[in-house]
Amino acid sequence: ASSTYPAAVVIGAGLVVSAAGYVLLAAVAPSDDLVHLVLGAIVVSAGLGPMMALATDMVVGSAPVGRAGAAAAISSTAPQIGGAFGVAVLGSVITAVYRHAMAAGVPAGVPDGVAHAARDNLGTAAAVVRQLPSPVAEPLLTAARAAFTSGFQMTSLVSAVLMVLVAVLVLRLRPGRLTPQATARRPSRRSRPSARGGA
Repeated sequence: ASSTYPAAVVIGAGLVVSAAGYVLLAAVAPSDDLVHLVLGAIVVSAGLGPMMALATDMVVGSAPVGRAGAAAAISSTAPQIGGAFGVAVLGSVITAVYRHAMAAGVPAGVPDGVAHAARDNLGTAAAVVRQLPSPVAEPLLTAARAAFTSGFQMTSLVSAVLMVLVAVLVLRLRPGRLTPQATARRPSRRSRPSARGGA
């Protein structure tokens, strides 16, 4: 793929496609069905898949032959560490937005203990509403779902912005070009043995 298009263009395009998927996810509303969510996730994966494959190929291909195994291990471990870190950070964003929205979103008539538990997270809110009569439980659950959706939308927007920023950075740095060391190791035309010359 990189012989037809520069690696930076392929990686940058993948990041932009993923950003578009996150924008779709940011538009998800509590009343939307699962199709909207799945479509956004598919677009995100469509952008990240080819990009990650190319990035892995570049990492392994740039390493010396004797270190190819170590390079492959690093290229496999780095996304896992980055993914875990991203889940932790973005999960904290969702939680912060949810609790901020629920601070004033609990409807009147909800007992203090139930309201305190519902402000923790959506799962707890869905569990404690079973203790309430329907006229109070439905507004509380609706408020909790709206608060969680707000956090999800904010996280998706943050992800989209990060993808665009990384795409710009990649296009400016132009990965895939020969480094000065690689250029120095590359044999010049004058140093190549002539087809007519003998040993």
